[in-house]
Amino acid sequence: MQEGTRCAWSWSALLFLWFLFNVCPFWYMIYANKRSAYDPVRDKDYAAFVRLDYPHWSYFKAIFTHWFSVPRFIIGWGAFMMAGLFACIMCIGYDPKHLPEWRAKAIRKGADWAAMCICLCGGIYP
Repeated sequence: MQEGTRCAWSWSALLFLWFLFNVCPFWYMIYANKRSAYDPVRDKDYAAFVRLDYPHWSYFKAIFTHWFSVPRFIIGWGAFMMAGLFACIMCIGYDPKHLPEWRAKAIRKGADWAAMCICLCGGIYP
């Protein structure tokens, strides 16, 4: 391999950038939202809007829960776009309001799979 074609970035620098873009936004949210922790005096009239999970937010747990947040975000939106593209392809040559039943079922099944993929990427098991 020639010297000019080697990557100047080290693995540690790339790992740090990955960490910076995936985990640090959640760390900032924990730091900036300390006021959203439950306060019995302030929140007695607004019980439905209280963040009772704030004591469970952890800087350490954020490393594991948010390590793959950007790829999951991209995959989730990609599934959404692919479902729309699949529906457009299935409608080629037909009136979208009057599709044959097998095409409508295929579009519904594609939308079901996309919705499941989006939920899984969002951390929700349907």
